[in-house]
Amino acid sequence: MAIETKKAAGLSGSMRQHIIGMLDECGLPAVLHIEDSSQLFNTKRELLHTTSVIKHPVFYQHKNYTGHRPAISQSALLSRYAFECFPAEIETLKRHILLIPLGKAAESVCLTLKEHSRLKQAMLLRGFPHPSGANGHRFKQFRENKQSLQEQIQHFAQLIQ
Repeated sequence: MAIETKKAAGLSGSMRQHIIGMLDECGLPAVLHIEDSSQLFNTKRELLHTTSVIKHPVFYQHKNYTGHRPAISQSALLSRYAFECFPAEIETLKRHILLIPLGKAAESVCLTLKEHSRLKQAMLLRGFPHPSGANGHRFKQFRENKQSLQEQIQHFAQLIQ
């Protein structure tokens, strides 16, 4: 039951639609030999593993934690989840993966982990905007990074051939 719940709820609603659109524009479906990225959430779900740098809901000053204040590295609890639990989960996947951090805080954690050789089997897709509707800069960020994102996905394609 927990697996089915995770599949249904993972990146749901408008966030799912935003990420599907961006991944399609970056050319991921061609690399994975699928019609479009929406298949990752249904018929090709085995190709997708959704997770979070910090898996549990976090609130700071009665508001949803954004990953910035306090900085993850300034909190022992958040650091443990980000720098111990998260990479341990990713390492269980045991294959080449395209890791897509959603937002700057998650990307920063992933870059630090890569620098310390903790995500060896993962290729990091850098510059992917957080797909939340609350991220008003996502369209601009995506436009600015689109060519780089496409190039990174093509590099990933070469790794998995």
